[in-house]
Amino acid sequence: MTGMMAGGRFRGRVAAVTGGAGGIGAAVIERLVAEGARAAVWDLPGAEPEARLATLPADRLARVAVDVTDYASVERAVAATEAALGPIDVLVN
Repeated sequence: MTGMMAGGRFRGRVAAVTGGAGGIGAAVIERLVAEGARAAVWDLPGAEPEARLATLPADRLARVAVDVTDYASVERAVAATEAALGPIDVLVN
């Protein structure tokens, strides 16, 4: 993405994006990171992130396996996200 970190609307924020490994979710993560956020890529176990996510700064991302239909899985995802990036400010699902 051109001008990475050019914006700053989400600077210092932590976002969790369900379905973040591909499609719209990956595009949302790209934009959030460009706007200064750290982002958790929440997706089903085994989901491979789109290649474009590999171009983002690794220290701004966390990959978290989660099944959002399972409450215990979501609890683990929240804990994993907060351990890696800090408290969640933004949830995109």
